Amino acid sequence: MAMTIFGMLFALLILACLLIGRLPDQELRVRWLFTLVAGVGLVVLWFFVYIFELLFVESHLVGYYCCVTAQDLPALGSFARTVSDFFRTPVGSHLSALVLSLGTSIIIWQRLRRGEPAFALVGLLLAATFVYVVAELLLVSLGWSISTWLLGPQTSAYTGFDRTMYGIVFHLSLWLAFLWSIVRLPGVPGRALKRANHIQTPQNVSR
Repeated sequence: MAMTIFGMLFALLILACLLIGRLPDQELRVRWLFTLVAGVGLVVLWFFVYIFELLFVESHLVGYYCCVTAQDLPALGSFARTVSDFFRTPVGSHLSALVLSLGTSIIIWQRLRRGEPAFALVGLLLAATFVYVVAELLLVSLGWSISTWLLGPQTSAYTGFDRTMYGIVFHLSLWLAFLWSIVRLPGVPGRALKRANHIQTPQNVSR
């Protein structure tokens, strides 16, 4: 099944490249080709983002993977147990990934409605997502290192908020930085192309 889906996507990619190659304008071909390649990269990166969000919820908000006993878990009705039980549900486990994906989509859609070029926004999102994935790996490791340094090695199958709060703070900070970047930063390579086009206009050449 997976190979069939991969084959269909690959065929669609080849078809899209052939259609782009038939466009009459060279600059238009370059823009669409860049958008296509960056779009494929985005799909791959966001697959990993979604997986990372699921793993983050399980490790930092649920607090355990498996093999826990009633004695390992917080008491029923406590804040930690309520949060853990919620994020174990299908809705809770996907909530973080869905909120990030939806928020990103809304921001990009709003920028498209303001008339910003799609290929430039795809480039910006690709760069921001790549940085997000790398930073996520580094910050998760840093959060666990800090909790181990301050509290010592973990001895229980359940991980409480006293250990995961550092990773949670880092994760929320990374969210804010990522969303700020796609709200405020210019499209890539939109600014460079706009500047180049401005320099090459007949009015500027005549001057």
